[in-house]
Amino acid sequence: MKKKRSVVKSVFSCLGYALIVALIAMFGYVMVSKATGKIRFIAGKATVWVLSNSMSPTIPERSYILVEKVSPDDVKVGDVILFVSDDPAIKGSYNTHRVIGITDTYFETMGDNNLAPDNYPARKECVVAVYKKNLETLSMFGRFLSSETGVISSIALILSITAAMFMPELRRMREAQDDELEKQRKENIEALVKLEVEKMRMLAAVKEAAAKKPDQEKEPEPEEAPEPEEAPVSENDPEPSSEPEQVSEEASETETDPEEISGKDIIENAEPEIIKDEGVQNV
Repeated sequence: MKKKRSVVKSVFSCLGYALIVALIAMFGYVMVSKATGKIRFIAGKATVWVLSNSMSPTIPERSYILVEKVSPDDVKVGDVILFVSDDPAIKGSYNTHRVIGITDTYFETMGDNNLAPDNYPARKECVVAVYKKNLETLSMFGRFLSSETGVISSIALILSITAAMFMPELRRMREAQDDELEKQRKENIEALVKLEVEKMRMLAAVKEAAAKKPDQEKEPEPEEAPEPEEAPVSENDPEPSSEPEQVSEEASETETDPEEISGKDIIENAEPEIIKDEGVQNV
């Protein structure tokens, strides 16, 4: 089934190419022949674009005709010949008229739609070809392509056929490009995921290493200062007296406000000193 479709597609492609080539060739030929005014013979025959109606109704205005190369000696009265005109109005251009008389050096000519013979007869050396027939189909295309609408339509038709032929290929190229972009996007996403996973692994490894650090790496706690040892007491050393402590306790207990001390207390306190003085006097 796929093979059959491929064959049909190939046939249509070939027909499309042939149509495009034919249209381009016809369009180019018409444009070039009109622009240059030159006739190109192929196998002794050529097509000629007739603009005027001087040969109407035999040759309608704006028609393509088929002509064939001929020798002046083979031309006879009644033939429609193609020749290079000597008329100053169209000098050097091709003219197509009927032969109405022959002399030794020229042909008398006249248009079928004209009322009088040509003022400037066709010299025998200026004869190029003889008329054979009208080309009605080509004339129709020629008239159409001669108009502005025809030129635009022809270009649009050629572009449309070309687009229709190459559109599937362009679509396949676009799909291939989209697939490549999608593949690249997936690869980028996978690379980012791998990078994030690697970062997480490294972070977990760092945390695990930090948790397994030995205790000696921690800062040591400050040690308590040792209590001072008591000095050994010798037997000869006098025992410490506790009287000062008792005196201080008694002093603290007997400490009173100076304002509350009475005269009797002062006398009692001063008596030992008087007695001491009296003892000294007695001695």
